Amino acid sequence: MPSITVWIVDDLPQTRAWLRGAVTAAFDDPLILDAGSLAAARRLRQAHGWPDLALIDLHLPDGRGTELIAELHRTRPDVAILVPTIFDDDAHLYDAMRTGAGGHLLKDQPVETLATALRANAAGAPPPLSPSLARRLLRELEAIDAPPPDTVRRYLQQRARGLTAAEATELSGIDGAALHRALAPLRQN
Repeated sequence: MPSITVWIVDDLPQTRAWLRGAVTAAFDDPLILDAGSLAAARRLRQAHGWPDLALIDLHLPDGRGTELIAELHRTRPDVAILVPTIFDDDAHLYDAMRTGAGGHLLKDQPVETLATALRANAAGAPPPLSPSLARRLLRELEAIDAPPPDTVRRYLQQRARGLTAAEATELSGIDGAALHRALAPLRQN
């Protein structure tokens, strides 16, 4: 029996192979299912059900990855959703966060760095966020009169200053579930 079921949804075969390597390095005996389009991902759902972890690119040949992220989050909000991207700015990632993604992974990282981030996320650590995205999330949470708990605020502030996810997690005392709960009001707007 697989330890975890992982979807890799990206239109580039070389990116899917790179992500497959990271998932294989991160987990013992994962079941990895991949798709190059929204339609192929939806066929995966019909054939295999939803995954435990989904790595979903934002730009697919037949639509936006945010469509799949929203479907998955609505149906299975407990699934960890991360966006592998070449972009490290909030303009490309904010919509993904609002529709249900937990964080993002930069595509220019070595496989072992990505594997470490995947293991940490699976162990309950907050998902990776860029400094610019952390700043925007903090501003948005404060603007909708949903002030985040102190641990979430400290985590986002530390990430906004450029600390690594591990450093910010240690300093703030946050876990991934607390961050996920704090972002819920953004997903309702």
